[in-house]
Amino acid sequence: MKYPRVNLIKKNEQRYQGIVSRNFILLIGIGTPLIIIALIAVTLLMQHLSVQSQLASSKAVWETFEPRIKAFRKEKAGLITTGKIMGLFEGWEQSQTSIVDLMDDVQVCVPSNVQFSRMSILSGKKSTIFKNADELKLHYSLTIDGVAVGEQAESQVLLLQRQLQASHPVSSVFDSLKLASMRNKLRSDNTAMSEFRLIATAGEGVTK
Repeated sequence: MKYPRVNLIKKNEQRYQGIVSRNFILLIGIGTPLIIIALIAVTLLMQHLSVQSQLASSKAVWETFEPRIKAFRKEKAGLITTGKIMGLFEGWEQSQTSIVDLMDDVQVCVPSNVQFSRMSILSGKKSTIFKNADELKLHYSLTIDGVAVGEQAESQVLLLQRQLQASHPVSSVFDSLKLASMRNKLRSDNTAMSEFRLIATAGEGVTK
């Protein structure tokens, strides 16, 4: 004879018959991913804080050295500019002619019966911006006013012009030497006399 089995324990009071309870398995299943996510978040946060700290430290170092670096660059640029200027002036000094030597060479070319009443040497620049020493060269002009006396007065003026043109110091400074004017006349004692003007110009500088 079989008797009916009655279970008087409520469903929520029944115990799981396995080694580990269902609640524990559920807790482990939910808690483990949360712990892993938390560990990853903490690791990332620590890395972020470390990077921010390094950036702050690098910024502080840069703010300390930046003014010095700017000052150094400015000073270096100034030294380079100064060096270029000094190079220009040294080149300019070497490229200029000696006015004293030029005057001596002109004097050698003057015939005995020719006298100068005026001689002027002018110099100038065509530009105020210079990139190299050649551009610093001065442009000279020479003007000679004088008089020749005697029967050969006119030929002596022409001789003076030829001798100046043949003079290397003069021809190295000036591109051309022209007889701008000459007037023949007699002095009070009926001596022949020629008044003249010579003009020399340089087109590109003191050396050609």
